[in-house]
Formats: sequence, structure tokens, C-alpha cells
Amino acid sequence: MRTIFSLIILLMLITLLGCENSGDPVAANSRSADEQAILSNITEIEASDTADYFYADLNEESEDMFMQPGADFLAKPVVPLKFGRIGLRPILRDIRVEFTSDTTARVVFYKILHGKFMVVTMDTSYVFQRIDRKMGHKFKRIAYFAKRGNNGESLRSRWRLVATSIVEGQSLGVVDSSRVETTLEIRKLIIENEGNTLEIDDPLNFIQRKGDLITLTPGSEVIVTAYVKNDAADKIRVPAGEGTELVRLHFGRHRHWREHDMHGIRHLRWTSQTGDGINIYQGSWTVGPRFRINHAVIDVIDNGTIFNDDTNTYPYNSVTWGLPYKVKSR
Repeated sequence: MRTIFSLIILLMLITLLGCENSGDPVAANSRSADEQAILSNITEIEASDTADYFYADLNEESEDMFMQPGADFLAKPVVPLKFGRIGLRPILRDIRVEFTSDTTARVVFYKILHGKFMVVTMDTSYVFQRIDRKMGHKFKRIAYFAKRGNNGESLRSRWRLVATSIVEGQSLGVVDSSRVETTLEIRKLIIENEGNTLEIDDPLNFIQRKGDLITLTPGSEVIVTAYVKNDAADKIRVPAGEGTELVRLHFGRHRHWREHDMHGIRHLRWTSQTGDGINIYQGSWTVGPRFRINHAVIDVIDNGTIFNDDTNTYPYNSVTWGLPYKVKSR
């Protein structure tokens, strides 16, 4: 693992993808065939258990695991006993292919998860209630494909995934569910593992080559530090004087994470705040034994979404970054 600088990323993409085509455009029917080949390639990747590069999901719970909502008044403060996202199916997807030359393409993935964010709470009078919030969460990822091989091969085989970005996720507004609405921002992530340090400050411009993903050794410890800015007008600090949001680390996530049951969730601990109001959180996880593509997700949720029952003042408010990584054998 290594520190990635913007210049290195820029040079890598120039090397991988070449300069944008300045000549005559490719004929429409040929471009359409190429686009279909790329989309077919994406479908195959998404269906693969071993090449799970495009996983992006936060659907964690079943509504059966939550009590029915009540109408009792809750005295403050509210104590959350359980919370989670309930996603609706099907998940909305939009994949846009942008050809940068005859043999290179930039693909922008959009994925929208609609549903509910549920909290089971107890107040100081020992009254229990389920609080439901409308939830919309929009994911964005950028991937790069290159056309290689010879004309004797099928188009689908020739178009190959070259590199992919981190997944950036943001909550959508309640009134206009097509617009991002959040007061939260992940400013920076620092990842440390076996003496190596990686710093990320722009998820969509942090590009990993397919054959050069972050690679971790089973049993090794990964330390994650997250820098989070919250511009909410009415912040709730939990505990008093500390963080204004709850930060979780999901690890070992993949398309079949429920089946393999090797995933986990850790809460990152608030450590300090910078002079310009950025909260710093830190936590760690131990790499599991699954020798395939996994994903680690930084999940930031505003404290108002969890610790207050006023769904108008505190709607669903969250940001996420999802990072693919590979587990190797020793």
C-alpha cells in the first residue's frame, strides 16, 4: 500500500487511457456496439463472486428485526438501542459510458438506495418506540475501461476494466429525493497497515488499477482515521463535548456478505477536534481470511438522525466512502 498523490494518479490515467480522441467521432452504430459490450462486461463483473469490484450497498437490516412503531411521547434524551437501514428493491441504477477515444471509456455509476432508516429507542422514563425516517442514499463511482486485443475477439472480451475509484455516497433530501442533502463531509481518510500509510482526500479521484488494488494480509491490523466536517445548525454531541456524528467502519463487505458471514462493523472513536471544527475519529479492524475482493466502508451518520425523534428537524443525514481491497495469502 502506498500514498497516492494527484500527480501520480494523473500520470497513471494518461498512461492507461491515452489522450482524449481529437479526430473524427466513431460511427454511432459502432459506438453503440462498444457501449453494449462495456455494459455486458459490467454485468458479468457484478455477478462474479471473485471479481466484486463494483459492490456498493448499505442495506443492512430486515424490517422484521424491528418492533412496530408506536405513538408514545419520548422524553429527552433518546437512547438508541438498535438502528439500521431498510432498503427497497429494486435499487435504482444509472450507468453512463463516456468514450474518451476509440479504445478508452470512462464509466460513471450512479446507484440510489431508497427505503427507511429505523431506530428503536428508549427514553429516560423507559418508554420504547420505533422511529422511522425516509431514506435516500446516492452512490457514485467512476471506472475506466480500455479496448485491447485483436479484431478476432468479441467486443465484450476486448473491453476490459482497467481502474476504478472509491464509491462516494450521500443522503438525499426528503422533499426532493433526487437532490443530495447533507451537512456532512468526509475531509480525509488515513489508512495504516503493516508500516504503510495511505491518505485519501478525494474519493472519485482516488483511482486504483484493477491489478493493483490495496492488498492486505489476513490477521494484520488496519488502523483507520477519519476527518469529518459537520455544518448542521443544531448539532447534538454524544457524549457531551465530543463528536456530532456517529462514524462506523464496515469491513469484509461484498456481494455475498450475508452468506459468508465474514463481515464486521466497528465504531470509530472520537479523539479530538481541529481548530476549524473538523472531528477526528479512529478505529481498527483485523483482516479476515477471505482471499477475494472485499470492501471497507466509512459510514458517517449525523447524531440527530440517531439520537432525536424529531424527524423534521433531523432527517436522514449521512455520507459514506466505500473502498475495494484485496486479501492475499501470507
